[in-house]
Amino acid sequence: MHIPLRHFEDFIDETILRRGLSYFKNGQVHEPEEIRTGEYEAIVEGTEDYTVRMTINNGDITEHVCNCPYDMGPICKHVVAVIFYLQKDLLQDELELKQKPVRTKPVAAQKKKKRKTVAEQIDELLENVPHDELQQFVREQARLNVTFRNLLLSSFARHNADESKEFYEKQIKAILRSAKDRDGFIS
Repeated sequence: MHIPLRHFEDFIDETILRRGLSYFKNGQVHEPEEIRTGEYEAIVEGTEDYTVRMTINNGDITEHVCNCPYDMGPICKHVVAVIFYLQKDLLQDELELKQKPVRTKPVAAQKKKKRKTVAEQIDELLENVPHDELQQFVREQARLNVTFRNLLLSSFARHNADESKEFYEKQIKAILRSAKDRDGFIS
């Protein structure tokens, strides 16, 4: 279901709108990060911290996902809170455009510099971080973080042909265990 960012209120239940607005007004939405162009991710503080991912294309919300347990409708208050946050930024940008004095020559220095997406930041890091430093980081994270270690081993298993079938079964079971929510289900 596509939801227009400018008129999202028309598509969402009134109660969910009020709750999402409350979360937004209370500052419970961390600034959304643009993962890739048009793809956003934000943390919303609720009973727990929930992750909201959203895709916006041509002013329409085309996808939205929240890892909260809400299942009473198509959209939860956490997603609504993030929409309010993103809409605030959109309206602020439009207001700034309307308030700019008319100039005969554009001033390049006054242009608002767009933040790099997370994907662009990662690409830049991968280009600039020395190979041995990156290897050390991966080793350290694999030692400290079981989820990361399992993901690393399973993602690059094809490069480790000496492992047995039992090893891969163990890896798959560990990944499934780490993906379960508090009720034992994978969302």
